[in-house]
Amino acid sequence: MSNWDLQTTELDTTGVHAALLPTGDVLYFSYDAADENNVERSKWQIWSESQGPLTPVANVLPRNLFCAAHCWLGNGQLLVAGGQSWNFASSFQGADHDIHTFDPETQLWNRHRDMPAARYYPTCVTLHNGNAFIIGGLWTRVPQNRVNHEAEIFDWRSRTLSARIPFNPGFIEQLYPFTQLLNDGSYEGLLWVHSGERARLYSMARREWLEPTFRTITTGNRNYPKQGAATLLPLLPSESYRSRVLLVGGGTDSEEAAASAQIFSFNSTNPNESSYRDPLGSQPARRRFMSDAVLLADGTVLICGGAGSGVADHSHDPVFDCELFDPVTETFRADSRINHPRMYHSSALLLPSGRVALAGNTVHWNPGNPVEDETVEVYTPDYLLRGSRPVLTIAPATVAYSELVELQTPDAALIDRVALVRCSTVTHTNNMDQRWIGLQIEERLMDRLKVRIPSERPICPPGRYMFFLLDTNGVPSVAKLTFLDPSRLPDTSGCLLWSYLRNRT
Repeated sequence: MSNWDLQTTELDTTGVHAALLPTGDVLYFSYDAADENNVERSKWQIWSESQGPLTPVANVLPRNLFCAAHCWLGNGQLLVAGGQSWNFASSFQGADHDIHTFDPETQLWNRHRDMPAARYYPTCVTLHNGNAFIIGGLWTRVPQNRVNHEAEIFDWRSRTLSARIPFNPGFIEQLYPFTQLLNDGSYEGLLWVHSGERARLYSMARREWLEPTFRTITTGNRNYPKQGAATLLPLLPSESYRSRVLLVGGGTDSEEAAASAQIFSFNSTNPNESSYRDPLGSQPARRRFMSDAVLLADGTVLICGGAGSGVADHSHDPVFDCELFDPVTETFRADSRINHPRMYHSSALLLPSGRVALAGNTVHWNPGNPVEDETVEVYTPDYLLRGSRPVLTIAPATVAYSELVELQTPDAALIDRVALVRCSTVTHTNNMDQRWIGLQIEERLMDRLKVRIPSERPICPPGRYMFFLLDTNGVPSVAKLTFLDPSRLPDTSGCLLWSYLRNRT
């Protein structure tokens, strides 16, 4: 039976923001709890599954990146957009204009030119070329909350922002909107954007919205301040990489959280005919919002943490029970319980071991559990209790689109599936870097496999990934981390297609 192990060594900060680094360790950052509204101070710390925090005392950053957005860029660095707002208290410009990058190789933060308008609780997503598309967030809180209606693109090569892009057609009124890059057969792809109880599709190539508005089947807000969770379900070569987005939990029209899930079923041939629908199997058993939905190594989805009632900044009734979603049968089933309440300001992500790290919950805004929780607990899924694991001995540190990649393993004959799983960056139950991509096995030798990286960039945007091998019992290997480099192309001299793509990179 799966279980949660509460770690004995605590962090020196709270796990509000989390990102999986190429070392397999986790970067956590948040405000300084002793001075939460100070826009010129936050704390960050690196945690390892094998030894806990790598330093006993957190590092201090001279900007408060609390309530920012983050995603992996095409150079392998982490973009962090926004931070703590201050205009609810004075006219002083807060960190909500900030743009930072974190280099996991040097562990250095760099601040770049500010965004022209504030973004407090924004979202960002990695595009086909490795640039980041930044949307949403508050641009002012005086005299009332007003959402930033424009978008910007951060270019990882020039380290600059684009001009402002008119973006919001009037439906993005909630904070931390969900967005995913979907493959419609075009080079750039379409953005799925969900806010409240509505979603639309945005063409990156034409910089325009498609006409339909897609409404959820049941009413209620799925975004902040009644944040649900959304994740792109596994993309499989056997299904031509069809896209489905799981939307689970969130708010209702009352103080209670939602006990429902819906699936956005994307029609890549005719995107206008996409729709929300109920799962084919069952609905979740528990009401919850502010919970995390984590894609596991085998492609199932872990739903953990959250609150049963209230709103984000006033959460009550912690939910300890977890559930697992099977994307094949589209059913939910009960799973093991967490140790601590994990409500507003918690985070969960998949580790290379195939386990999950869960952290966070802040003393402020959680009257149902007023604790500044600096602990981490680790989830061991059922699949790690089924016997010996396959071994992935060697995988390339860098891969390219359409490349035939060699993975060395003494268990080649037993491998049923190979997955490329994107390294997560998550906060406020909004995982802005999470996808599971099945890879086609094209050759199986005694001690190695050869698998094909998809050529379509919207299937797997550039950035940080993990290779997992899964045997016939669904048991995963320990992952090897890799970098999908948007600048690197396979040796295809004389190929007109690749000459065309090289010019578009």
